[in-house]
Amino acid sequence: MSRPSSTFRRAFTLIELMIAMVVVAIMAVVVMPALAPEDAIKLVSASHLLASDLEYAQSVSLAEPADPIVVVFDADAPRYWLARASDTETPIDRPGTSDPYMMEMGVGLAGQLDGIEFEVANVSDNTIPYDAFGRLDQLDNAFVRIHNHTGEIFVSISASTGSVSVVKQSPPVVAPDPPADPISPLPESEPIIVKTR
Repeated sequence: MSRPSSTFRRAFTLIELMIAMVVVAIMAVVVMPALAPEDAIKLVSASHLLASDLEYAQSVSLAEPADPIVVVFDADAPRYWLARASDTETPIDRPGTSDPYMMEMGVGLAGQLDGIEFEVANVSDNTIPYDAFGRLDQLDNAFVRIHNHTGEIFVSISASTGSVSVVKQSPPVVAPDPPADPISPLPESEPIIVKTR
């Protein structure tokens, strides 16, 4: 007597399906950043690149005070260059090479930083000028807004020291206080009492 053969259909259990879905989700999280460049990281990279170029402009201005450096931003393209104050249209040479000291987002040394744009505030002619002492050659602090579709970062340059800082929020744009009128009386305040023995 022969036994009838039984065919078993094996199906996936609910637990096996859930494990497979978790593995696929983990793989997607790991692989997706490699497939699309991270635009938020581009903002940080561009801000640090600009900050280091501004600090280089300051140091060259201190080293060669007869003709300090300015940083010029192109109004029509996402690029800037370092130039002498006597000739703002001609970029200086990059150290150790005869290449012009120009940074264009998405091109050359900044090739990975496509999609980045600049807006300069508190300067004239889109130019950040340094003086012979490494300070800004103006009374107001300068600001550069670096942005793309994911957000923005601000680079602030102190007028009094030339120091550069990178911040996440927009720095306040404050007009300088007008000089005090020497004729007007001082504001009233409580008297100062000095005790002596």
